[in-house]
Amino acid sequence: MVDLTSSSRWPGWTGAAAAPGWRLLAVLLVGPALPLVAQDQAGWIRGTITDSAAGQPIEAATILVSGSLLRAGSNARGEFQLFPVPPGPQTLTVVAIGFRQATVTVTVPQTGAATTAIVMAPGSVELPGIVVTANRGEEAEGRSPASIAVISNREVTNRNVTTIDEALPYVPGISFNNEDISIRGSSGIANGVGSRVLLLLDGHAILTGDGGEVDFEAIPLLDLDRVEVVKGAYSALYGSNALGGVVNLITSPIGERPATLMRAHFGVFQIPERYAFTDEGLTAEGLGLQHSRRIGGIGLRLFGGRESTDGYTNNGASRRWLLRAKAGSLPGAAHPWDAYAVYANEVDYDFFGWADSTRPFELDTSEVVTGSDSTRNALGDRELANKLLIGATITPLVRARTLVRVTPYLNYNTL
Repeated sequence: MVDLTSSSRWPGWTGAAAAPGWRLLAVLLVGPALPLVAQDQAGWIRGTITDSAAGQPIEAATILVSGSLLRAGSNARGEFQLFPVPPGPQTLTVVAIGFRQATVTVTVPQTGAATTAIVMAPGSVELPGIVVTANRGEEAEGRSPASIAVISNREVTNRNVTTIDEALPYVPGISFNNEDISIRGSSGIANGVGSRVLLLLDGHAILTGDGGEVDFEAIPLLDLDRVEVVKGAYSALYGSNALGGVVNLITSPIGERPATLMRAHFGVFQIPERYAFTDEGLTAEGLGLQHSRRIGGIGLRLFGGRESTDGYTNNGASRRWLLRAKAGSLPGAAHPWDAYAVYANEVDYDFFGWADSTRPFELDTSEVVTGSDSTRNALGDRELANKLLIGATITPLVRARTLVRVTPYLNYNTL
């Protein structure tokens, strides 16, 4: 018999004060798995991670148990917990940005907790961190069997880009043909035929095999931690839309302290004479606001933004509203989960039609249409789209040799 309210058996379980109804629901949900738990004796590991130079705790470090699927992250106090861990000697590998990799061995008892204090030395070179793309599980970059490139947030920021696709061509092997991404010559999309380069956001697919576009503009840069690029065919793991490779955008973890960030950009087009259709100044501007905080045992991040441009051709204007929400469990959760939603409302004036051969790139104004931006597109030709991406990753079962993960998602586009 297993006592669901026993904190000594279930680290972090706070069910001692649970209502009878909740207890009954828990039994119904996890009852079939209880005999397995009872038969497989296991302990857990608790520890702290500190900076050897400053003596301060290290947040957002990743702790891996060698030879198993177990992993954990450290909180703002440098604390972490791993459960359930098979008894006996276990090797822990710890990786954190800006520190040298640390490896320790901990002996786990049959039941109960083993404790450890891990000290990490600062690294002279910023490490790329953990690669999660290649094998759908976290591992050090040097151990991955695939060719991988990692772009840090600092590299993206130094490029002074407004969308992530403007930074990707600096990765060796990546190129763009108009808006189609290509890795080592394997093109991304072909006007709705299907993707051959899979785009992920925190491991969630945001472009399916039958998709007709890669909407980089809908992905905010404020919470981007790094970009991982897997070069080569990975269809065995991800399906046919990964024949050319995988681009995984990893967002930063939500810290213990509330944080608010703002990003704004403004630019003026210097129009070549052959494109000139007006004497007015043509601009591109954008504003984004993001707030992150923890509420109870949940990390929450909200983003809202507005992007607009007049374009440098008469039909190049666009307007876009962006909203994004992210929620998830805190580092060290026994059953980690996360969920996201991305919404974009777009108006694009893409239709190409010249007034006549002597006035290229200028639209025909013989038909006047009233309404928003009518001077930019007298015929009223425009694309209106509402795009919604919703997804989640739920891990109901985590064992040393078994991991059950569910990743539902919804992709809705009115275009």
